[in-house]
Amino acid sequence: MKPASLRTVNEKHDAAAETPARNAALTTDPVCGMPVEHDKSVAGGYTETYRGETFIFCSDKCHKKFQQDPAKYAVDRLRSAADSGSGRRND
Repeated sequence: MKPASLRTVNEKHDAAAETPARNAALTTDPVCGMPVEHDKSVAGGYTETYRGETFIFCSDKCHKKFQQDPAKYAVDRLRSAADSGSGRRND
């Protein structure tokens, strides 16, 4: 590995991207669309299983909103899962 002073800008960027915080598994909250760290949300209890799919939320507020009308937020994800399972592709 090159010393930091000899790395190109892209190499420095790539090295920064390898930090543990950036490598955390991210998912998207289906209610607000915010990127969410999977492990933190699971540890906080911000998960819900609906029709066999597990959804992850950024906060209790979004979790409760989902619970009030899960079909409203789950429809796109469930449709995508059904399409991929049938071999269909979105054009």
